[in-house]
Amino acid sequence: MSRNISRRNFIASSSKISLLFPLLTKNLKAQVFGGLYEFYNDETTRVKIFRLVKGPSKNTTIYQTHPMWSPDMKAYYFLSDISTGEMQLHKLEIATGKIICLLENHIQAFSLCWNSENIYYIEDKEVIKRAPNGSITKIAMLPNDVEANSGGIAITPDEQWLYSGFQNKNGKWSLKRLYLKEPNWEECCEVDFQIGHVQTNPWDNSKVMFCWETGGDSPQRTWYWNATTKKHQPFFLERDELWVTHEVWWGKDSALFTVWPYDEKHKSLPHGVCYTTIEKGAKSEMDVLSLYPAWHTHGSHDLKWVLGDDFDRNIWLINPTRKEKRLLVRGKTGKNIKVHPHASFTPDGKGIVFNTSAFGMEEIHLVILPENFESLPQI
Repeated sequence: MSRNISRRNFIASSSKISLLFPLLTKNLKAQVFGGLYEFYNDETTRVKIFRLVKGPSKNTTIYQTHPMWSPDMKAYYFLSDISTGEMQLHKLEIATGKIICLLENHIQAFSLCWNSENIYYIEDKEVIKRAPNGSITKIAMLPNDVEANSGGIAITPDEQWLYSGFQNKNGKWSLKRLYLKEPNWEECCEVDFQIGHVQTNPWDNSKVMFCWETGGDSPQRTWYWNATTKKHQPFFLERDELWVTHEVWWGKDSALFTVWPYDEKHKSLPHGVCYTTIEKGAKSEMDVLSLYPAWHTHGSHDLKWVLGDDFDRNIWLINPTRKEKRLLVRGKTGKNIKVHPHASFTPDGKGIVFNTSAFGMEEIHLVILPENFESLPQI
């Protein structure tokens, strides 16, 4: 099988939160929590899983590179067609179970903030801010030299800068940033490839990551731009034709990603859930935290845990110190719906939210991490 077929066409072919989780886990005999959230136990691992957002509407998590909880974790943000029949941004009030549609109009890109409930989005070539009280502020127009957004938008933790990728009128692609206090666009870098997955670093305001987007694999997937040096460069310098994908920041100078073993040769090379730093990545060095055919990954903010999924929709909990994985949630699909988990840790690292079609609908569930890692099965 040629490299082009086996790699690029593969996808087409195949704190305050501590107040919440004791309440969720305290009464194991109850069938619902506060009459709001049904739960069940995973048939293999026996962990407790709450049906946080149920069907029959289509519901999906925000991508694991971006914030999806309010800072106090009293609200969870997600995408759903429950209100308008189209996928729109919604908010779930954890204490009441009330779901509120926030952005009803068609938007090209949006992002919550890491440390506030402000929402920034692009609509009709304008950058707009929505405050928690619902007030709308028009921040700036898009630059005149761009054709379309590419890779979404991302906000720095200090809420000073908005980053976004663009397809330019000259046929190139660029990463630009908007100063939110006195709206003014700056060009960070121009590249010859389509920019995707723009993500700011939750630990460091000066770094933003993006990828070479192909819809499959690219020769050099991961890139980052440094606001201090004003330079862009590969984050993990690829070698051996590795299929690197689904990168996400995990620390001030480090990131997680997966390496997919797409043919017999690459099954014998390092692959799975991987970790590297800026210094190591520049030398093509990485640590394999778990060697298996992983697809998505994410790490807890306290740097204690890592997760990985696979194409069977299993979710694995990984101890990065021991480089050991254990099954957390057995993969399930229903009624020909096979959503990817796109799992991510809650901000306090006590749970994981994920997409699932276990009940034949596109739902969002929340699994509580067991107190004892060794209680999970080694499979």
